[in-house]
Amino acid sequence: MGCLWFQRGKKNKAVGLPDFQTGVGPYKTDVKVDTSNFDTVEIEHGGNPPKYEDISNLQSSKEHVTQVLQDSHKRGYLEEVASRHQMIIVDDNFRLSKPLKKTIQLTADLLHLCHVKLGANSTTTFMSYRNSEDDSLMKDEDREIMLYLQDLFGTSSRDHARKVIDAFSTHTNDPRVANVAKNFKELEKTAETNVDVAHDEFLSFVRSQKAVFHKGWKSSGIIGPKFHSLYEEACENASKQEASLNSLRFSLERTLDTIEYQRKQNIFRPTNILFVCGSKLQKSEITKLREILSKTTDGITAEMKSEISIQVLACWHETQSSIEGHRQLDNHKKGNADIYDCTSISSQILFGGPGNLFFAKAHNGHLKEWDDKKYGPDDIVNFTRAREIGQRKEKGNFVVPTVADIEFG
Repeated sequence: MGCLWFQRGKKNKAVGLPDFQTGVGPYKTDVKVDTSNFDTVEIEHGGNPPKYEDISNLQSSKEHVTQVLQDSHKRGYLEEVASRHQMIIVDDNFRLSKPLKKTIQLTADLLHLCHVKLGANSTTTFMSYRNSEDDSLMKDEDREIMLYLQDLFGTSSRDHARKVIDAFSTHTNDPRVANVAKNFKELEKTAETNVDVAHDEFLSFVRSQKAVFHKGWKSSGIIGPKFHSLYEEACENASKQEASLNSLRFSLERTLDTIEYQRKQNIFRPTNILFVCGSKLQKSEITKLREILSKTTDGITAEMKSEISIQVLACWHETQSSIEGHRQLDNHKKGNADIYDCTSISSQILFGGPGNLFFAKAHNGHLKEWDDKKYGPDDIVNFTRAREIGQRKEKGNFVVPTVADIEFG
């Protein structure tokens, strides 16, 4: 392929395609941004966009996002969005830096805007925070078990967990409670040498049992400020269990297990699974996920591959070390078994906004022509625009357009 052409202002600019992929390798670009004022960037929705009169021919963030989304739609890059289920899974790790959290929020904002405008069946789920709005509709016994598991996951030690188990086990014969107690006793046998490790292992078991009650929100119902409020709640909730470093590995593993079940039952449905994350995978976690990925994709046909796609939008700030694990998983399989795609999202998106192929790359990973495409430095995140805005030493806001602001011709 030669060059990609896209519209910027009133001029066409050709972006050459260098020999690197944005999703799987480091950015080879000389575009540098002063990161000292990243913490001052705030994200707004609608309203009056900031103007940059002293920077020639530079659009406001609101105008920029509108143009990129409209151009992607005009070029047919978004044809698959409404015809596939869209599942957004958001990293709610409370330990992430402020710029990284904002990068995650903005990335999810852009996905919400695209999905809702196109009428896609889109859901948004946090990795460790569930939607409890419909809990009143649950069976009484299921609600009791769910609350019991939540209490257990919040325990601070082995002795604390035992106290919760003993108190709850006396007034129910539910086999799920007996299973929890059995697992605790088995792990307790190993606690003589390392109590903390045994408790951590028990928390992992409890989290797996909680998964059946985990559910998200319709993206159309939380787009904009409500999503940001929920994100803050999710991070606050995650901070209550400090023994859990993050929920990324668990969420990826659960997703792969679901795909494997669908493969065996031959019940695939066209779905894009979009992870928006900033947590780092450890070496042991990468090894385990590679094993699961191999098992999950064994025997996947071309037809199956077209039905399912895991797109990891791996957010990073100042260093890309946090996305190395995703690169390894992205490169682990080829052909029909290549269902895992990683796209790195720099925090410079807070200044520069999305690149001209941001929406296309996020939603077409199941298509070989997009998965194999080479991407330039301004295609996913607009680094050139970020550099120009980043030179300004003043507080600024990134204004995301509303659905009503977007018009498709």
